[in-house]
Amino acid sequence: MKDKRIYKSSLSREDIESYQSTSNGKVKNAIEQKSLENDFDSDALDGWSENKASLHDLKKIDRKFKVKTTSFLFLFVAVLIIVLLAGINFLMNDSTSKIAVQIAAKNIEKPAVEHTDIHIPSEIASLVLLPEYKQIQPKTVKADFVQKEEIEKNEKREEVFIEELPKQHIPSSNLPKELAKKRFNAKEIYLNDLKLVDYREYRSRPTIPSKQLIITGTSANKETANSTEETDEWKTVDIPYIDYIDKTIAIFGKENFKKALTRLEVILKTYPDDVNANFYAGLCYFNLKNPDKAIQVFEQCLKSEYQNFDEEAEWYIAKSYQQLGNTEKANQLLQSIKAKGGYYAKFI
Repeated sequence: MKDKRIYKSSLSREDIESYQSTSNGKVKNAIEQKSLENDFDSDALDGWSENKASLHDLKKIDRKFKVKTTSFLFLFVAVLIIVLLAGINFLMNDSTSKIAVQIAAKNIEKPAVEHTDIHIPSEIASLVLLPEYKQIQPKTVKADFVQKEEIEKNEKREEVFIEELPKQHIPSSNLPKELAKKRFNAKEIYLNDLKLVDYREYRSRPTIPSKQLIITGTSANKETANSTEETDEWKTVDIPYIDYIDKTIAIFGKENFKKALTRLEVILKTYPDDVNANFYAGLCYFNLKNPDKAIQVFEQCLKSEYQNFDEEAEWYIAKSYQQLGNTEKANQLLQSIKAKGGYYAKFI
């Protein structure tokens, strides 16, 4: 076990110096008696006497101890300064980081606000929505597309090869006007589970001009040193057609028919014969209790060079005449649909 006693010396440095420098026996005897108070002092005094150490040696030890103490103190102060500087640097970096995060957050690209997101023309806003049970629901349209496509796939599997008859030349002057224009099924794409003609295949880089809200800084004539005021302005930008129609169809799928119709009318201003915009605008007008306008845009689908929506347009034109109360015209169209034997014939 370690000895935990602490020795307290009775001898001073002056006692040791006097003991070494005097020849007076009484003085030496007094110092020797004083050293006998503990073994440590007694052994120390004997050691100094035997080694002939002087006060000069003690001063040399003092200087070394002082240097070591000073070095230790300097090292401690240096470490303390480094720690303080690191702390200050951390706080500054943290503050700078917070400022940088605030600036970055301010500059994060947010979804653009379009004019149609917050403004609906009065002629559309005033339309009255049909009761839900009378509406043509997006889920119904989606289901029809899926079933119709499945039927068409099965019919293609069962096709039988028929020998092609020799071609006969028919003078173009004898062609009826309605047959003069070649019509075909265009390439289709499905967005939000709804069918569309993929116009990227038939138009060169199609875009839709749309007004977007731009946040700008304070105008120069109003700017001050501490000003953070921002101003808004509308700017017309060209949005890729596929992006614009995608957002529009998503809005239609959520049954927001007025907002969807507003966007579809924007498309029709640029592309009046757009079969996608005409068809879905017809559905919106039908659901907004405007069957006359619905018939008008559905008929535009039948005049398009693409016949992808012909069956649907004919069916919903008949439904629009029913909404108008014109049962005679509606029945004529329904009988025509039944005679053709298409997808909707089974519902008649």
